Amino acid sequence: MRDLHDGSLQTLAAAALQLKMISSHSKEKSQDEIDSVRRLILGEQRRIRAFVDGRQPSAPQQPVKLQNAMQRKAKKIEQQWGCPIVIKSIKPQDASVPYEIIHQIEFLVAEAVANAVQHGNASLVNIAIERTSNQVQLRIADNGRGLPGTLGTYSQAELVAMGIGPQSISKRIAELRGTLSLVSSHTGVDLYIGLACDDPPENKTKNKAHAFG
Repeated sequence: MRDLHDGSLQTLAAAALQLKMISSHSKEKSQDEIDSVRRLILGEQRRIRAFVDGRQPSAPQQPVKLQNAMQRKAKKIEQQWGCPIVIKSIKPQDASVPYEIIHQIEFLVAEAVANAVQHGNASLVNIAIERTSNQVQLRIADNGRGLPGTLGTYSQAELVAMGIGPQSISKRIAELRGTLSLVSSHTGVDLYIGLACDDPPENKTKNKAHAFG
């Protein structure tokens, strides 16, 4: 159900927003924009139908390259929300993770961008990812207006106790036993996420921990 919320429902919300924007544009651009929204809706209809029918594709057994997967996801999100997504860094550049981890990262990024555009009026989102020997660290930063009436740095426990911040993201990370912290300012929201992700034994000597720059 959370996958439907952070995936399908956000895509349909993006489609609704694009339709609203089309109404204020000139007629010359309208047909292309309507076709774009139509493709979004048709694609999501197919995804929901496959989910309901139990025809979800089987998960790849081999690790997935973070760089390739995130570039594809960023392009799709840009088309949905009309908001540029910049992959600032992926360290190491050839980092790979199990499919289930990239699957979760894609949902987290999609939900974060949806929140940034809908609630923060953001026009740019930057993403940085660190792969260490036992964790994936993700930073998602937007240039919006921050959380309404909320400035400062908050831990996951504080966000839950105060009932603020991205609720779906917080719940997903809690289920994954990950970590979350949030920085809200007048220039946007920064999310810092950590997900457990152990290397196979043969790769542990190859990866070293890096800190965000």
